[in-house]
Amino acid sequence: MPKKQQSVEEVEKAEEDIVFLEKEELAHFLKLSYTDGLEMDHLVFTVLSYTGLRIGELLALKWGGF
Repeated sequence: MPKKQQSVEEVEKAEEDIVFLEKEELAHFLKLSYTDGLEMDHLVFTVLSYTGLRIGELLALKWGGF
């Protein structure tokens, strides 16, 4: 079945709902993930925030040598 076509107004409304952290908020969040988070939280959130990877892409990566 074909997907429902979205109008320009619906697309703009969806884009308005996206909220990003400010630089200071991100720094505070990463600091908290380092001090209060689980073992790999800081690494995961740092990679996600500075590379633009989606969570599924990050989870598909593997540690290892060549």
